[in-house]
Amino acid sequence: MGRIRRVAGYDSHTRSWHNHIPLDRPEWAAEMLSTLFEAARVHGATIQVRAQPAGQSNPSRQAP
Repeated sequence: MGRIRRVAGYDSHTRSWHNHIPLDRPEWAAEMLSTLFEAARVHGATIQVRAQPAGQSNPSRQAP
């Protein structure tokens, strides 16, 4: 879980990880997605991606 903590925040109430994927930084987006898919494969989890409407603020942790 150490790798996933670098790219996502955890919500203990919903028991889910979250983050904003920066489309203007493709190298960071690729690292985030690779980490998430690898963690899902190792732990037998699923990944769900939701598009955020333009202009809506994001409560999740921002990429460094």
